[in-house]
Amino acid sequence: MTTTFRTRSRRHHDTYSPTHSTSPTGPTLPDDSSPLLGPATLPELRLRLLVTSPAIPVRRTNDGFYAAPAEVALSGNLRAGFCCGNYALSHEFLGGLGLGIRDAWNRAAANMLDAESDHQGVAVQTRPLSCLTGRHLPGIQIRFAHSSPTAWLAHPQLFATLFHHLSRILGEEACFYAPSDGLLIAAGLSDDRIGVESWLVEELQPRLACRIYYRRGFPTTRGGSGGPPLMLVTALVGSMSPRRIMMGGITNTRHDDGFMRCSVFLCGV
Repeated sequence: MTTTFRTRSRRHHDTYSPTHSTSPTGPTLPDDSSPLLGPATLPELRLRLLVTSPAIPVRRTNDGFYAAPAEVALSGNLRAGFCCGNYALSHEFLGGLGLGIRDAWNRAAANMLDAESDHQGVAVQTRPLSCLTGRHLPGIQIRFAHSSPTAWLAHPQLFATLFHHLSRILGEEACFYAPSDGLLIAAGLSDDRIGVESWLVEELQPRLACRIYYRRGFPTTRGGSGGPPLMLVTALVGSMSPRRIMMGGITNTRHDDGFMRCSVFLCGV
């Protein structure tokens, strides 16, 4: 019950990874084939889930500005970043597109919904975590055909769609692990966490090995009922249509490599 992407082949656990230039010699300038040039830029705008830590080198963009990347704070150590293909984007670049940070955040989220949608709904691919690890561990792996799976935690409407769908599959509240751009794992809140976290540390040297919780549409590594105030969520996301996060139904299609494609119907899509 799996499927393979119709894009380039990728490592079994890391399926999407836009690069960030950290070279002190300067930026990587876009060439004539760059998605940063011309009218194709806006539809290709995407999000990334970024982790902040003293151990992570200072990031610089490779969009021609070699500047600090544009980011939206999601919680204490998690940020939403922006990318276009393999280019990490700065405030300067987004400003050149005529986008403020909130408009860019909402536009990128809408692009991701559009890219993963067809006449059946939003295609979410899942498989048992044991298919990846070779161990009997609780949880499921999530992937998408055209966007980083962890980026779906980087905007409240994307995260709400994914959280409610996976909680329905798991039969309880879902929590998440995001050890790399291309690997997203969901497990039930009551599942044993020791085995999963031990595997992550032993096998992957992850950027983040702890659980991520859903709090009012935002990801946080702190348990409890925290999260940003509801008024703040509404103010930040206000320009996106709320119809996109209302699930109307689900259809399932099984494929070949352990993944099951679930089409999540969203009202009005």
